Amino acid sequence: MPYSPVVLVDLTDLSNSRSNGGVQVDFKTGRIVGFGTFSPSFGIGTYDPFFCADFHGAEPGSIRAEDSSIAE
Repeated sequence: MPYSPVVLVDLTDLSNSRSNGGVQVDFKTGRIVGFGTFSPSFGIGTYDPFFCADFHGAEPGSIRAEDSSIAE
């Protein structure tokens, strides 16, 4: 039975402060990049973290994206 690893990228924080963000998947290179705009736990302003993850050795299977802002 072949392995079927799952990669989950969650763009939320505990206080649900994200006001912007996105994820992109490059099927040719296996790279996942993303960003978001969040409010701090205390203080004022916002911060903008970014991430990049490279995966090698397997073809991507199915891709599923969900937007929790429209979930019931």
